[in-house]
Amino acid sequence: DADENLLKKMLSVFDKKNFPYHAIHLLPLQLAHVKQLITDTLHLDVPTVRDFAKICYEKTQGNPFFLQQFLQILFKEKIIKFNISLGNWHVEIDSVQKKYITNNITEFIHEEIKQLPIKTQTSLQLAACWGIFFDLKNIVCQKIHLLRKFHPHFPCRLVHTHHP
Repeated sequence: DADENLLKKMLSVFDKKNFPYHAIHLLPLQLAHVKQLITDTLHLDVPTVRDFAKICYEKTQGNPFFLQQFLQILFKEKIIKFNISLGNWHVEIDSVQKKYITNNITEFIHEEIKQLPIKTQTSLQLAACWGIFFDLKNIVCQKIHLLRKFHPHFPCRLVHTHHP
């Protein structure tokens, strides 16, 4: 799996650079765990919890990361919403059933990045050029360098860069 190989490469770099990290192996949640999480969080009626939890479990395969992300997406898209007048949560089960979520972490992160503002995406592209580790100062300096290179009339006096 490409994601697993990428993770192994990254951890190998961490090991070579003596970068401390802690690996936590999470097993997939069982359907009963997903039901309990939804019951505790949304306080829905039993039939709704049963159907909603089953759909969430099937779509995320019990992966805790994807389950959390899937629930956040459903809330953001108002598929899960709080009814203030009734004082309870409502889930549009048909919309949940139709909602697509990938189980590929790379594809998921790619889709999340596409939702960010263009300027943020550009900054992330520049940061990627620095490798795994980068800092904001390097990104800003790189942006200024590119502006000066490709836009010769860029007013350099507006930006002061300090290099130690």
